[in-house]
Amino acid sequence: MLGCLAELTEPDVVLEAEKEAGTLIEALVEKNGLELLVQNLQRMDEGREEDVKGVIHTLQVSGGRERERERRTA
Repeated sequence: MLGCLAELTEPDVVLEAEKEAGTLIEALVEKNGLELLVQNLQRMDEGREEDVKGVIHTLQVSGGRERERERRTA
């Protein structure tokens, strides 16, 4: 699931489907999805390959939110 969210918030995807990506990011913010992702980081074990990927995907998703916020205020 984290991989899908990371892909959907990648810059090139956001540019191609700007309205849809914006809607997804807004929903994540409104429903506290980003906070849940951050909380999920606490239980991940960086010694496990799957968890390392989860950390990377979580950072990608949170970066997508920041890019969307910057775009809207520009």
